[in-house]
Amino acid sequence: MALNATDPPSEMQAIVRLAAEPRPAGDSTKGAIGRAARALKLTYRRAYAFWYLSERVRVTAEEADRLRAERERLHLLRLERLRHEIAVTERLLAEARQRDAVAQAAAEAGAALDRRGGGPGRALGGPLSDCAA
Repeated sequence: MALNATDPPSEMQAIVRLAAEPRPAGDSTKGAIGRAARALKLTYRRAYAFWYLSERVRVTAEEADRLRAERERLHLLRLERLRHEIAVTERLLAEARQRDAVAQAAAEAGAALDRRGGGPGRALGGPLSDCAA
């Protein structure tokens, strides 16, 4: 959404909606507005007015400046969360690749034993059919 510098209420609406992020699955609008209000230190009614862009919304210069500063803080927090998520995903991918490599090596070692006739029965000293007598 492109912000129009001459339309502070729309800019404040975008900031309030940003403050509600991330929105978990099944999140209600009421819950999102409450979360945004807490994050921005607004009353629920004020956050609600920005969320729905009530026609009666008036924004003072001080409030607009404060919420713009909060927007920067919110972007920095989001960037930090994304960096953490990337690090966790990279670690999980590395662990999965390591497990796959170990499993592949074990499968190859088992296949090599089978080709030489050294399967599980041979490890005990001969074919399993030799044990019955």
